[in-house]
Amino acid sequence: MLERDAKLAPNNADIFFRLGKLRYLLDEYDQAEAAFKTACEKAPKDYECLLMLALMQQKQYEKPATISISTMRSRRSRRCTN
Repeated sequence: MLERDAKLAPNNADIFFRLGKLRYLLDEYDQAEAAFKTACEKAPKDYECLLMLALMQQKQYEKPATISISTMRSRRSRRCTN
């Protein structure tokens, strides 16, 4: 229904924002990001749109590989000493 609404009201940022949230919950991250980008284009000062888009872009750079606690500690200690 949201996809239909987006076609009927292509300038409505709220519809694209809701579509992005739905896609995110369905683990359709590429489509969610596209919807959030569109929402941000329609409402460039809407902090929720910008926040969700930033979270989506952050998700792209997260690696699914696990990192051991000792590796995290050694990385933190290196950052703290620099």
